[in-house]
Amino acid sequence: MGNLSNDTEDGPNGINVPHLPALRKKVTDNQRQILNAIWNYYRNHGKWMPARVLHHQMGKDFVLANIKSLGGSIVWKMWTLDGQDAYWLSLLGVMLSDNGLEGETLLVRYFEYLRSEFMKNPEIDKITGKEIGNAMQLTNEQLRYLRELIRLGEFWGKNASFGEEWECGVPREIDDLPGITDLREYLWKTITHKYDPKMPLDPNDRTQYFLSREKKEPAREFGFIQDPKLRDQLTDDWDEAKRVREARAWKSCVILCGGILEGMLLDFLKRDEPEAKAAYQKLKVKSSPELNWLWPDSCRNSFLRYPCLKNFFHN
Repeated sequence: MGNLSNDTEDGPNGINVPHLPALRKKVTDNQRQILNAIWNYYRNHGKWMPARVLHHQMGKDFVLANIKSLGGSIVWKMWTLDGQDAYWLSLLGVMLSDNGLEGETLLVRYFEYLRSEFMKNPEIDKITGKEIGNAMQLTNEQLRYLRELIRLGEFWGKNASFGEEWECGVPREIDDLPGITDLREYLWKTITHKYDPKMPLDPNDRTQYFLSREKKEPAREFGFIQDPKLRDQLTDDWDEAKRVREARAWKSCVILCGGILEGMLLDFLKRDEPEAKAAYQKLKVKSSPELNWLWPDSCRNSFLRYPCLKNFFHN
């Protein structure tokens, strides 16, 4: 992909964000071939493509040479639950594949459907895949494709379930749709507004990039915490958890959130420390090597982030 200077708008951190058609013109044939392979694998297997499979299929040097200039806003590498590296696509990455134009049309029609339903019932809060498929007259394959686009683009509200018989809450911005005259252009802007050509592909680099790029804003979520030092620690951890979530570093996010919950529990227990310790002693819990299997290393490391919590229970 070359430098993009035309057909742009302001994006994150002052970056000029190209419109979707301009990005499509800049994607090379080799890059699109890689995007196609990753997306087709996901559609056929229901999971993101293991890195070693893509490297075996196209050659590791070929893949790495071509995806670097795409950037981590389009494609990135992420660990799976089984410990393997896999290539993931954003919705923008899907839109830049050969299936992108079809997906774009489906999403525009989905927005039209949402707008129509909102005009009929402004209190609508949930839609089902079956309702969408019937209203839009979609084939089963088109409906499955639309489901994945809605999920990837987060074009849904609360309480979503994306199984075969799927349903989801309507997007929070549904009341904006009646005032939008060009839904296709609205879709382009929505898909590309977070595009950052400097975003790294590697999970560790992505996390560090998020942490360095964002300005820290004072968090007010922990104003109820009485211990000032603990409150500062929780604030820092919450700030970091939000950033690693944005980077899709799920394991780091879970560990951080676990530590935050433990910190809040500690603050609550210390409000009546004698009673809490007495209740703990009644449990007759003893530290024992035989119990280590109950406490995975990730949980232990999170717990030890707050030494005062360990000291509280072992004094």
